[in-house]
Amino acid sequence: MLGEFYTPTAIVDLILDSVGYTADNQIETDEYDLLDPACGSGTFLVRAANRLLDRLDRKGVPPEDALEIVRNRLHGFDLNPFACHIAEMNLLFQVIDLYRDVKEENPDYTLGRFHIYQTDSLRSEEVQGSLTAHHSSEVQRQYREERQQANQMKSREDYGVVVGNPPYVRIQNIPDGPAKDDYDDYSTAHYNYDIYVLFMERAAGWLSDDGTLGFITSNKFIRNRYGEKLRQFIIQNYQPRELINFGDISVFEGIQAYPLIFIADRINKDTRARSPDEFTPEEYAFTYGQVTEALPEIKQTAVASEATDSESGLETEPEIAAEDQLRDLIRRYLPDTPGGEPPRPNSTEAVSEEVEEAVEKQETPPIQVYPVRSELIAGDEWKFIPTDEHDVIHQMDEGAKEFQNFSGDRIAKNGVQTGANDIFLVDSTTIRKYGIEDEIYKPFVAGEDVQRWHSDAKEDEYLLYTTPEMNLDNYPGTREYLKDNREELEDRYTVKQGKKWYQLARHRPGTFDNEKVVTPDICYYSNFWFDESADMYALNTTYCLVLEAVDGYYLAGVLNSDAVQFYLRRSAPKYGNNYMRYQRDYIFGLPIPDPRGKRRYGR
Repeated sequence: MLGEFYTPTAIVDLILDSVGYTADNQIETDEYDLLDPACGSGTFLVRAANRLLDRLDRKGVPPEDALEIVRNRLHGFDLNPFACHIAEMNLLFQVIDLYRDVKEENPDYTLGRFHIYQTDSLRSEEVQGSLTAHHSSEVQRQYREERQQANQMKSREDYGVVVGNPPYVRIQNIPDGPAKDDYDDYSTAHYNYDIYVLFMERAAGWLSDDGTLGFITSNKFIRNRYGEKLRQFIIQNYQPRELINFGDISVFEGIQAYPLIFIADRINKDTRARSPDEFTPEEYAFTYGQVTEALPEIKQTAVASEATDSESGLETEPEIAAEDQLRDLIRRYLPDTPGGEPPRPNSTEAVSEEVEEAVEKQETPPIQVYPVRSELIAGDEWKFIPTDEHDVIHQMDEGAKEFQNFSGDRIAKNGVQTGANDIFLVDSTTIRKYGIEDEIYKPFVAGEDVQRWHSDAKEDEYLLYTTPEMNLDNYPGTREYLKDNREELEDRYTVKQGKKWYQLARHRPGTFDNEKVVTPDICYYSNFWFDESADMYALNTTYCLVLEAVDGYYLAGVLNSDAVQFYLRRSAPKYGNNYMRYQRDYIFGLPIPDPRGKRRYGR
């Protein structure tokens, strides 16, 4: 599994536009030398070649010179030798007419090979491949020359543009060996990281100072633990220009990758790495775009799907399709200058009728765009907040305390995890049948039961609250019921990891026998409810806020307010149809006005 997904040409063209690789710029010069370090069958290289050929044609460059410029300005690496072969063939198809013209003028002309190499982009000097004595001396010589050329290309630090769609492979799926050891040596290799993280670090080495990176990657490094070191690396080594977040909008055929287009300039090329406490980024603004469901469907238009021979993967002249114009549609919502105020298109002129009709049916724009200040990605947690709204957020933070400052020794926790709901959730009939003891079964709520200000607890359904400390022999009714289901209970992952067969997977001690504020873990609007009974239990589709220093009704009122709803919209992660995830870290950071009246929002 190489983690490769063909990139739609609409996305490729959008990235090439964003990095400035257009026929209007001097892309024939070495300042625009372009590298795709995970080139696959060459989608990025082919689209770049078409732009370069257009530029050379406009300038009237002779065909033979044009061929050499195309050959020497474009570079690609890939681990898959077949993909490299296809990429070279696809590039050859782009220049075949020029080559024919040159051969007519100069029959002795020979076109050198394109700079596409089968190699592991993330490793420097390669020794992983070898030839045996069964290979001829000529084959061995060619192999050594290619390895040397590949290493020379990989050791360059002056590429003007690095683009691509690096592979999505988690490190635990890489077999142990020298390659994995080399990957772990990267400074951004952290926790259960994904290989694309290393490509973002390695690209900084390939780029010249002020060179531009244009990747489409997973957006998970923004929030996930494995992205912590990469986020620190980015702020010191790149100045973002555009981040276009597709969220759960599908881009790659047959896979949900949560893609993000990341466009950034290389900075601080000759500056040593510093700790986050030492480093303060320069003040600038970049453009952030959140794609919405109003965007017309992005269909697969990669090189492989454009071929007349689908098995060969070779590119022929593609038909002009509506999806190819999505680039123009998205570009119309982006400012000309990174971090500038976005335009407000009133129509969808200059795009196809199919795209225009799809957009007009939607009430929201296909992409929501706004400038974001660099200070918002300078810390451990990245926040994408419009510049004007950031001032409001700042006032809220200044006029309140974070929730964790009110929680005392208590913390926000999600509810009970059973590992087997069909066994631990029982009705009154089961309770009577086995004589399950009163102190074991508890009333409970799940996330779907918690509403704004109130809850709808399950009728005639109870949670068996079993802990590792309990002596099961003291509860014969409970013991008999669990023994009848022991085989399924022992098959749970937590039991295989060492927990007792009869206990809950996570029982959250000290959480439920308190007054608490409860929220669903996923919902569209804030639905906080104050449980003053101190006897309601909750499943892990909820979060429970247990605190000592503030009244529960007061806290629920603040958390259900429009102000906190606004704050959460700009900080909490979002899922399908713009639902928010009410996780511990984001709840902890919520600003809560001092109930004694000494501090208020905006003061």
